[in-house]
Amino acid sequence: MKSDFFTEIGDNPCPGPVKDPVRNENDHGNGHPGALAPIQVVVMAIKDEVIEAVHRIGAELRTAGIRVRIDDRADVQFGRRAIDWELKGVPLRVEVGPRDLAAGSVMLARRLTGGPKTVTALTDLVDQILLLPTREQEVMLHPGDSHSRCPHR
Repeated sequence: MKSDFFTEIGDNPCPGPVKDPVRNENDHGNGHPGALAPIQVVVMAIKDEVIEAVHRIGAELRTAGIRVRIDDRADVQFGRRAIDWELKGVPLRVEVGPRDLAAGSVMLARRLTGGPKTVTALTDLVDQILLLPTREQEVMLHPGDSHSRCPHR
C-alpha cells in the first residue's frame, strides 16, 4: 500500500482516494464551495414564458455581487440542463417555473446537500443565496453523515 493513496486509521487500513480538501467531489462530478465557485448560482427557466423573469432575477443577483449564469435554453430539456450544471459543480440552481413565479417564489436546488428542493420567496432570494457559502462551509466542516467516516472506526 502506498501512503499517497490510502489513509490509515489506527490498526485498520481504510482505503480511499486522496481528495482535494477545497473541492466537493462526489458521484455527481466536481464542485466548489459556494464562496470559491467561479459560478455560484445558475438561474434556470423551466418554460419559455419565464425567460424575462429569469433575466431579471439574474440581474438582481449580479447587483448583489453573486456570480451568476442564466440558462434560458428552451431547446434543451430541463432535466438535461440541470444535470449539466450539477456536473459542472455549480453549488446552487434557482429554478423558475410559471406556477412558482405566479406564487412569488422559486425552487432552490443545492448541490452539496442534495435532498429535496426548497421553495423560497422571491423577496428573500438574495438574502438566502448570500447565506449559502456560510451554510456550505458548515456542512463541509461537519458533514455528520455516514459517508464521511471510515467503516473501520
